[in-house]
Amino acid sequence: MLTWFATDAARAQEAETTPPSALAASGPVPAEVLARLSVVERATVRVIALTSVAAVRVAGEMIAVPEVSYGSGVVVSSDGVILTARHVVEKGLLVAVWRPGESVPSAAVVAHQAEEDYALLVVPGDFPDLLPLPNADAAPEAATRTRVFAFGYPEDLFETLPAASEGIVSRQSVTGLYQVTAAVNPGNSGGPLVDAEDRLLGVVVLRHLDAEGMGYALPIGVVAAAYPGIRDSGVIDSARAQVAAPDWAGHAELASLNARWAVADAGEGPGGWLETIVEACGAAVSVETAAVAARLEELVPHDPTGAAALLFAAYQWNVAICDAHQVGLGSTDLLAAQPVRAWIAGQHPTLRRIFSAIRAVRQAGAANPVLLERSSFAEALLAYEGTLARQVQSFGSVYPPPVEGSTVAVGPVGTEGSPENAAGNADPRGPAPVGMTSLAFRSSDAGVRVVGVPTGSSAVAAGSPAAPMLASQQVGCIAPCELLVPDGTYSFWVEDEPFTVHAAGGEQEWDVDGSSSAASIWGQTLTYGGLGMLAFGAIYMGVMDSDSESDWERDGFYIGAGLVGAGGLALLIGIPLWATAGASAVRLSTTPASASLDGPWRGLALVPGSVGRDPDTGRPAWGVRLALTF
Repeated sequence: MLTWFATDAARAQEAETTPPSALAASGPVPAEVLARLSVVERATVRVIALTSVAAVRVAGEMIAVPEVSYGSGVVVSSDGVILTARHVVEKGLLVAVWRPGESVPSAAVVAHQAEEDYALLVVPGDFPDLLPLPNADAAPEAATRTRVFAFGYPEDLFETLPAASEGIVSRQSVTGLYQVTAAVNPGNSGGPLVDAEDRLLGVVVLRHLDAEGMGYALPIGVVAAAYPGIRDSGVIDSARAQVAAPDWAGHAELASLNARWAVADAGEGPGGWLETIVEACGAAVSVETAAVAARLEELVPHDPTGAAALLFAAYQWNVAICDAHQVGLGSTDLLAAQPVRAWIAGQHPTLRRIFSAIRAVRQAGAANPVLLERSSFAEALLAYEGTLARQVQSFGSVYPPPVEGSTVAVGPVGTEGSPENAAGNADPRGPAPVGMTSLAFRSSDAGVRVVGVPTGSSAVAAGSPAAPMLASQQVGCIAPCELLVPDGTYSFWVEDEPFTVHAAGGEQEWDVDGSSSAASIWGQTLTYGGLGMLAFGAIYMGVMDSDSESDWERDGFYIGAGLVGAGGLALLIGIPLWATAGASAVRLSTTPASASLDGPWRGLALVPGSVGRDPDTGRPAWGVRLALTF
């Protein structure tokens, strides 16, 4: 483990590269070089997408490493519409586009993904160099033996200019794709296929893995025919609005950081994601990644995608593992009794860092549940949390420990709704320890957050290892979940609705529901509408006369009566709907800490035996007594 890190540090120190602040080691391309490029070359861009964070094994230890998808694209509109292959960006959490010769990439929004394996991206800025999409009826077509060129960024991520490969169209396959002999390699996907006159013929989508010289491109006519409908649907304009929004800056910075990390890791220069691991082991060649990590933490609460939280969790885990290895420990050693007890007492910074990573993974999952499904690192970290939680609870303490209770923490892995139970593993929970109460929160709504603070003096039983919680400490979880808290009185909130919990040992089960804005709107509408119909109907009935000989007066009276009835019905529906539209918490059951009343009711019974003593003789009197049993 440490040997691997030291080797990586030495490699970075020996490399002669630009300063760490320029994370793209080759830097910008000179203007005279760019001036010699063709329009096709200047319009061909590199596309980099973060898809997940994976767990890899290095010398038997788990390290978190981002998974990145690489490809190419072509600018088809001067206002930043870029055509690429769908499979390059379809799982992208963060997507960035790197224009030829630029030292800083631009963040992109995926505006449209099509079944035919192409996608349209939107990037802010002006793009004077482009290959415009032709009209559908004028789209050029390639015949067999047409000479073609495939442009893109194959293999070497450190190259800042696209490469071209030459070939011919072998045929148009039964799937409608052009089969070409031009060399197509990883990284070429999404790049343009042009003819000798630089006309856009198609977009490279795949290569045949088991054969040389067999690549495939999607004819540009397919995209040209679909583009007017895509444009008119509004997705392009929506993507432009997204990149122009005030909150786009943080996401754009995150996408740019990820792209620069990915490229730096591919070369010999410092500044990439691997350097953050090297830095954690005390062998950094630069201090800039510390600032990058701090900035990453700042971006977590402002990133709705969850990607910042997942990347920050990976960084925290890697730093913690390096800290442990510097004193000869592994991640499994941190689960032993001594470090866990030290963490419960607030005296183990490495476990605190790991818990910070766990909390960040939970934040990522709350923002985007798909992240936890894709990330092998998140899965492994949550499994690690399960073992850590059981160890903490085996000492009779709360998970997370009170030292971590100042933040809203998620209930331990193994409770209902967690990945561990979803995988079918046994629930590790046992009966609540002495002086503790188990609170189970059930919910039919996904992602209902339950938060509580102690409001009364905690009545921790004698001999219990749990310490009373302070009034400033919070506990909480995302339902369905379970919390183990010291006995006492708590004020909990579901959304903004408060409720009181009297924890006196044993278990309590609560049903919690989040607020429903739709139900509230319908309730208000029906209530106000019903009042209006009641008032109008009553006035109408007062004006009209049911005994009048005039038909229109009699009909008007009955119309008014109908409005009164309809208004009353609307009120009967609207008032309860409006009243119950907010968040709620209802206690379903309570299981006392004492087991003396457990078991089914058995009622009355006649039991033979001694029923007392004879008052005359003093001897035992035998008979049948009536007993109440449980």
